[in-house]
Amino acid sequence: MKTLYEKRGRRYVAVAEYGPEMTDMLPEGAHLIVVQPGSKTTLYNVESDRTALIAAAQKPLEEVCRLLLEAQAAKPSRMPITPEQKEAWDNLQRAFGGGPYYLDYDSVREIARKFLGTLTGEEIR
Repeated sequence: MKTLYEKRGRRYVAVAEYGPEMTDMLPEGAHLIVVQPGSKTTLYNVESDRTALIAAAQKPLEEVCRLLLEAQAAKPSRMPITPEQKEAWDNLQRAFGGGPYYLDYDSVREIARKFLGTLTGEEIR
């Protein structure tokens, strides 16, 4: 167990304890932990009869995210476009780092989780 400190003025004050004992503790109930390359999803207080459905929904989550990201990519609404419009569009995409996909919406992962939550009847976090 490690103690985390925060500097307040000239002193360090203990603010929290951290360690595997703390992060591995689970509250009472049925829980589902799904580990995939690059992600770990923990769902708390899962109804036991829905566990298989929820676990199965985790695998397509990445594919749903990829499809949503591809589908929501901004594209010109009219074709063909003029050379000036093409230049402005290219500048816009460079300014947004390859996008723009959206400016102020839920992430594709959040959208996919909400979608899969409607399939399973559980909130997927």
